[in-house]
Amino acid sequence: MITIRKLRDGLAGLSLALFGGGVMLCTLHYPVGTLANMGPGYVPRLLGGLLVLLGLLIAGTARRGQPVVRQPLAWRPPLAVLGSVVLFALTLRSGGLLLATLGSVMLASSAVRGVRWRERLAVALVLGALAVSVFVYGLGLPLPVWPRFGGI
Repeated sequence: MITIRKLRDGLAGLSLALFGGGVMLCTLHYPVGTLANMGPGYVPRLLGGLLVLLGLLIAGTARRGQPVVRQPLAWRPPLAVLGSVVLFALTLRSGGLLLATLGSVMLASSAVRGVRWRERLAVALVLGALAVSVFVYGLGLPLPVWPRFGGI
């Protein structure tokens, strides 16, 4: 019976190996060529193979070491970050870039405990002003800066 002591390492290693194997499968129809005259499939297949080896090495180390005590999953950080992305997507057109950025940063920063709301608001204001400066005025993207009130 195989005991996996570090579940994270085991899953990460297996996912790397699967991804590398997928890369190798996707490049089977490209000619490899030789070392002196490399074909379009040479580097992707080489990197895919290295990724498979690295993934298997990482997964193999998951069986060694002391057993890891499993911590309860913290739901707040991933939900706050995912919610901030959804909030940004839903409020960008109607609320404008500034308010969408403010709301998104405030929600995402709520994932970190111990940060006061004034600090979060200060970071949100700076990032909102930076986003408007870079994307609207610097790059000229056609994004609304302010919310639309009554179709105005």
